[in-house]
Amino acid sequence: MLIVRPEYFTNPYSKEKWINALKNKVEESKKELSETDREKVKKITRLESKIQELEKAKETISKQTQTEFSTQNKSTQTDLTMEQIENQEQTMNGVKIQLIQNKKTQLTELIVNLRQKSGSSLEKVFELYLETYISMVRQEKENDNFFQGQLTALEKVLSEKLNKEELEKITQLQREVLKLEEQLNIFTLKEQYKTEV
Repeated sequence: MLIVRPEYFTNPYSKEKWINALKNKVEESKKELSETDREKVKKITRLESKIQELEKAKETISKQTQTEFSTQNKSTQTDLTMEQIENQEQTMNGVKIQLIQNKKTQLTELIVNLRQKSGSSLEKVFELYLETYISMVRQEKENDNFFQGQLTALEKVLSEKLNKEELEKITQLQREVLKLEEQLNIFTLKEQYKTEV
């Protein structure tokens, strides 16, 4: 913190030094604010894409439900039995499995392309970047300063060959795959529990 002292202003050299220190402090504060804003914009972008995906899924389910009920005669419509609910859950999980496979294929292709683009000199750095990101997501530590610092340092090194958009695309796709796999694992555990009981 800078303290104002009148003696600084009597000597032109001290006055200039104090003003430069004050300017530097203002610039540092601006940089910190802009970095925070960038993180907020990234988070907003990720949330908006998730909202769009959920809206699409909701719309698809709504259309399917409307189609099913509109094609049935009102007198034949009955409450869903447990067996029907389980069949629908299995169908949804089949869709999730297909979605995971598609996303994994996209992810693999993107990794191969970015690995080639980064070149052999940065291949290990790229691998470390992916491993760090996966570890951070699995441990649910997206806001952890240590992980963020590691990723930022690795991004700076990778910026020689890869742009920020490419890195954001691969991390977003990686996150989607991890979340879908997690949902599938939960379903598998439920199924195992049902068969044991």
